[in-house]
Amino acid sequence: MGTILEGFSSQLNYDNQNTLVHISDIMRVVLLYKFGGFYLDFDTIVRTDLRKIKNSIGLEGYAKPTNDCKLAMDQFDDLISNGVMQFEAGNPFLQLYLEEVKQIYRPNLGWFHIGPVGMRRAANRLLKRDPNDAAHNYTSPTLTILPSFVFTFMQRWKAATNFFDTNNDAEVWEEYMRCGLVLHLTGWESKQMDVTGDPRKDIYSYVGPTMCPLAFTHLKSF
Repeated sequence: MGTILEGFSSQLNYDNQNTLVHISDIMRVVLLYKFGGFYLDFDTIVRTDLRKIKNSIGLEGYAKPTNDCKLAMDQFDDLISNGVMQFEAGNPFLQLYLEEVKQIYRPNLGWFHIGPVGMRRAANRLLKRDPNDAAHNYTSPTLTILPSFVFTFMQRWKAATNFFDTNNDAEVWEEYMRCGLVLHLTGWESKQMDVTGDPRKDIYSYVGPTMCPLAFTHLKSF
């Protein structure tokens, strides 16, 4: 790897069902640390030009957009999503994350300990945040933590109630996406939801014809 995790693979336990998740969480950071760039989960739909995003990552969870598209203090969720992020090579936040992984990794950890929990621990160190202090700091010269509605519209339990099996008109969908740079529906439950082809029934059917028309046209083939 050429990082602090050189030789780390010897600690991996392939009997743990979460190990592949851990590897994915770690390797995306290693690649960004070494080369820089943008990481997006495969199911992310990009809605706009992302070149203005630098050294940024988003909060976990779900919150409706604020009027000014900025973070409201009562929306804070202390877990940090690693599904969409941009960093320059050698970013110190990523270095701290790799240090945290080396320190906390155990072969039988849950799926989220290396991802969102590890990101939170690294951010707390970089920003010198007290996790028990309500007045959190969200920015530094090398890290900006964005509201969840910028990168992630949904987390697990919000799948059915907000974005599938609905009867929403265009104004409702546009309000959900007003501050979002990407459309990223996280959580395994989303794969159980139907893409109906009716733009009122689910958000993928609303955005599909314009954002990913080829994939949407061939929907029945998958």
